[in-house]
Amino acid sequence: MNNMNFEEFKNWAEENIKFFLPESYRDAKIDIHDVVKTGMSYTGMTVRNEDQSIAPAINLNASYEAYEAGKPLYAVGHDMAEIVQTKQPELNTGIFSSYDSVKKNLFIRVCNSQENSEMLKNVPHTDVEDLSVTYHVMVDARESGLASATVTNAMIDSFGISKEQLHEDAVRNSQEILPARMDSMMNMLMGLSGMDDAEYEFGMMAPPSMLVVTNQIGINGASAFFYPDSMDKISEQLGGNYFMLPSSIHEVIAVPAGDKDYRDLESMVKQINMMQVAKEEQLSDHVYHYDAKEKIFELASKHDERLHGRDKESLLGRLAEKKKEAAVLNDASPAKHKASERAM
Repeated sequence: MNNMNFEEFKNWAEENIKFFLPESYRDAKIDIHDVVKTGMSYTGMTVRNEDQSIAPAINLNASYEAYEAGKPLYAVGHDMAEIVQTKQPELNTGIFSSYDSVKKNLFIRVCNSQENSEMLKNVPHTDVEDLSVTYHVMVDARESGLASATVTNAMIDSFGISKEQLHEDAVRNSQEILPARMDSMMNMLMGLSGMDDAEYEFGMMAPPSMLVVTNQIGINGASAFFYPDSMDKISEQLGGNYFMLPSSIHEVIAVPAGDKDYRDLESMVKQINMMQVAKEEQLSDHVYHYDAKEKIFELASKHDERLHGRDKESLLGRLAEKKKEAAVLNDASPAKHKASERAM
């Protein structure tokens, strides 16, 4: 069977997946549905026995891409069967029995609003410029990673809570279960990050020129930038205003503003995203600015417009003052002098 389109491939997968599975999956239920996650969406297929509370979803789009690239169908089928048989961790679903249980496991993530617009339609979120903070429940945490559930609009309705309460509880709890980690780029590169102060001499090191912000596990750590006081703590470290560069959903980088042109930084971010960051892990192509005095976090382009607008207003104000001064001087001049000017 050659040159199937995606719809034909999807039908083939549904009709044939059990041929690649053990007899124990003979009566399993097959479900094909859209999967929408932070940073990605795809058509998923699950094969679930009655005694399974959860089942892994096969990414049919990825499987189809492998088929299009020349992988034989039998090999694609075997790969999908391996995913179906992947052992899933035992999850504590009792967490969802009440909001009091959920609240202890809440944490936040941050994503690109436009790229995740479909997902955001169904979940409570807080917009910060072109980014969105979303809310999640940690179900399982181990060295191999996190298992979590996204808080949906239906979920907060069932618990009878507001988005504002959810946001407050999630931000507070995030700081407890996923503390922020901030360190200089130099320390990160030298493997010194996380060491005690006594293990190396700060006096021997230059002030940080780039500060990496993430959480203690380095997964979805860009959200740590939005913890209370994080922006001001970064400002203290860098000595004033700074630009925030969205390295990925896992971390961001802060650099002193100085006389840097945000356009150069934005060009660099776009190039790195295009060449080095997986699409589902990209946060934004834009650069942001934090005004330490005014406590304003905004797109760097907005800051630039605001700054130049203020400069323009200041210039117009100075011109108006000069006109007033000229008028006052003109009125104070001798009448003869004023008449001679009019005659000219």
